[in-house]
Amino acid sequence: MSYSNNPNDPNYVAPGTVPPVVEAVEPAGSNLRWLWWLLGLLVLAGLIWALTRACRNETCTTLPTSVWTTAAQTEAYNAAQAWVPAGTSQAAVTGALRTACEYRLQHTGTGNWWDNNRVAEAFRGITGFDTTHAAAIQTYINGANWCRCS
Repeated sequence: MSYSNNPNDPNYVAPGTVPPVVEAVEPAGSNLRWLWWLLGLLVLAGLIWALTRACRNETCTTLPTSVWTTAAQTEAYNAAQAWVPAGTSQAAVTGALRTACEYRLQHTGTGNWWDNNRVAEAFRGITGFDTTHAAAIQTYINGANWCRCS
């Protein structure tokens, strides 16, 4: 704000006096400015959550019994029935799936965990297993909730 030397101007300050202190007033604007901050914080929190879920490090090499529950075994068996010969026991199928999962958990280094025919190796004990289903089993194990450390 400027002060005037004209005595008729409302901003006139008499010589030898101190200009008045004027309180700063924020200009009128949107009272929803806090909403943009909140939205930004929510987006940041969502991004952090997504990154921590996606970058989850597996620290175990064997499937924990706390994860490999009866319900998880039943889910795994039901998913794999189409990939094994009819009449294959649940114990044989879940054992092979668990072995394949542990290959995934033990994998470190370059390449994929299923390199060197790991799925076929895990299902070796199942008579009549068709290795053309290996890709479907790999995809299933990679996305299976039960094939995790916790």
